[in-house]
Amino acid sequence: MSETGRIFVVTGASSGIGLATAEGLAREGRGRRLVLVCRDEGRGRAAVDRVRRAGAAEGDVDLVLADLSSQRTVRRLARELAERCPRIDVLIHNAGVITPERRLTDDGIETQLAVNHLAPFLLTQLLRAPLIASGTARVVVVASQVERHGTIRFDDLQGEQSYDSLEAYYQSKLANVLFTYALAERWAATTITVNCLHPGVVRSNLLDAFKAAGRRRREGAGGAGAAPAVGQAVRAGLRLGRLGLRALRAGVERFAPRAPDPDDDGPLTPADGAKTPIRVATAPELAGVTGRYFREEGEARSSPQSYDVAARERLWSVSAALVGIDPA
Repeated sequence: MSETGRIFVVTGASSGIGLATAEGLAREGRGRRLVLVCRDEGRGRAAVDRVRRAGAAEGDVDLVLADLSSQRTVRRLARELAERCPRIDVLIHNAGVITPERRLTDDGIETQLAVNHLAPFLLTQLLRAPLIASGTARVVVVASQVERHGTIRFDDLQGEQSYDSLEAYYQSKLANVLFTYALAERWAATTITVNCLHPGVVRSNLLDAFKAAGRRRREGAGGAGAAPAVGQAVRAGLRLGRLGLRALRAGVERFAPRAPDPDDDGPLTPADGAKTPIRVATAPELAGVTGRYFREEGEARSSPQSYDVAARERLWSVSAALVGIDPA
């Protein structure tokens, strides 16, 4: 299909990987129409300007404001997108949050679960008709390698009994992968493909929040205050040495992804991190490929727990109940 007139919707497009993805799509494909979904109007308009400078024509960039923590707003967003777009060729779920404390949305849902998982879960299904209308639509879910450290805590899904910011984030990223596999299976008879990815460790506001959460966890365990001076010196030396090891680590991670490190500044720029979602969204060789997980280097295996069919189906049922749709 010609790139001219193809419609790409990118959530969380005001900064970080989302903005870099929109810029890359504008730069690499003249004539593409880009719809940026942002929460803040000022940052959203600044993002539109940047995407236009990257190569998009004046009328080929739209801004739609939406707070994805609100199910009412997600439903309104779906209606607005369906009205604006005769079809949607690519839907990229990039928006994500890490909250330091347990916070509930207006719907009474824990915020990370609501934004990182339930919003893409609901929005994708509400946009089924314009995705079908494309004939070659792709749904791209930006997950993370930290899904390997996640557990779907069905007995405490929203952290009411015990809340840990990082554990809630890991859970939401595992939920992204489980959702991808479940939806790909359900929509196998359609022309819509559904894939997810790890974009790499990217310098961004989200990484800053991740690092802050890691420091709070460590300090809460007494690690920072009780550490002797020699231990601090050793850690400082290791951080310096880490700079020289990053190139080697990038190759090793393909086969053995490392545990999350709250001291990591992130080796990749947002533009680097955008390469994987752009490839999954546009690569001709991925036409018809669905239900897969990608990393910077290409297709990969996700965690063993992400292939648990019973957990996948249970999460689907629970999620459908939380957003008020038919689980079928």
